[in-house]
Amino acid sequence: MARKSLPKGVTYDDGAQRYRVQYKDAQGRWRVEHAGTNKQAAVRLLARRKREAAKGVEVTRDASPRTHLDTYAERWHARQRRIGKRNADREYSSYRRHVSPLIGCSPVGEIKPLDVLELSETLIARGKISPKSVRNCIGIVSSIFRLAVLEGAVEVNPVSQTPRDGLPSMSSSGGRTYTRDEALALLMDPRIGWDRRVVYALQFFTGMRIGETCGRRWHDWKPDAKPLGSLRVHTQYDDQPLKTAKSGDSKERIVPIHSELAKVLWCWQGQGFEAVYGRPPRPDDFIVPDPRNMSARTQSQVTKAHKRDAELIGVPNKGSHALRRFMISAARSDGARGDVLEQITHNARGAIIDVYTAWEWPALCEAVSCLKVDPERLPGRIYDISYDICVSQNANPRQSLRLFGGGGGNRTVVRAPGFA
Repeated sequence: MARKSLPKGVTYDDGAQRYRVQYKDAQGRWRVEHAGTNKQAAVRLLARRKREAAKGVEVTRDASPRTHLDTYAERWHARQRRIGKRNADREYSSYRRHVSPLIGCSPVGEIKPLDVLELSETLIARGKISPKSVRNCIGIVSSIFRLAVLEGAVEVNPVSQTPRDGLPSMSSSGGRTYTRDEALALLMDPRIGWDRRVVYALQFFTGMRIGETCGRRWHDWKPDAKPLGSLRVHTQYDDQPLKTAKSGDSKERIVPIHSELAKVLWCWQGQGFEAVYGRPPRPDDFIVPDPRNMSARTQSQVTKAHKRDAELIGVPNKGSHALRRFMISAARSDGARGDVLEQITHNARGAIIDVYTAWEWPALCEAVSCLKVDPERLPGRIYDISYDICVSQNANPRQSLRLFGGGGGNRTVVRAPGFA
């Protein structure tokens, strides 16, 4: 290739069959970078480097096809955190655990679509993660390569050229839901820890996602709302944006509290929380925090505990997300309108008329109340306790519960201080 046809600062490496750019950085030192196989991309890279040098920006990255994938993954992770991506740390952890040991040391310029296909097949054959998680790992690799393409290290994202039939099917692991008896067993079996049964109860009666369940604090619960109490769902996990949130739209929603769930929360607030955590709950506490540090539980923590609990009581492990599917399926089977439930569990996103529809509170409460629960169908009541609001004498129904234990005795549990 004739050198005179190239602009100053751009050269062509005949041996590697790639362009290189030469420029002075912000410190006045000469630097050389590989710039891929496209002439125009090399020219753009050189112009960008010169602008950065003029602004005094220290160039620390090496946009070269010889850069290892692990190096680009670190750079990608830093950028994901800088722009506020919700799952940046979790996705990078997944990359380090599953992808890095296999192709992390490979130069990005040498990773081809066949390598991506082999990565997928290897992860599936190992059987350590679900097909859905394998697809998520391939998606992370694709996102890393998009950064490499943007910086000029490679011309084409190899994941985009990988045959779709080489990736596991999404339907192979999803869509399962619990039967009514299986779901109730997770709430009622005394072999499962009290705190985890409250987590399952929240999912069972509200249809919240795992992160939404973990992120609920006591001040989100308004038991005095009529005809049912309410729960504000505006964050997930440790005050992170909701999954459906976009820019300025938080996608906040208000979820009615089923009458049976209200009993669970009263008992958990008045007695169970202190029994597990050693002190009464405060308004800013998570409803079911991590007992190690009182912060929000993580997705890994909830899903692993769910698997252990299901195996312990002999229930097929269909994943904790199956409780969300159960709530929606069971409520619709019991007569709830699907379009109303959608506003409770998802935010309406169907036909355009649904976008402009805001169901009134009684209609939302009616949909939740359609979910019929008969604890007597299984041996042992929820937490082995039956509930009765104490309305006798001078007791305030909002501040105390009379709990009748299995031994026949009874006691009154006063609501924790600090709550209105």
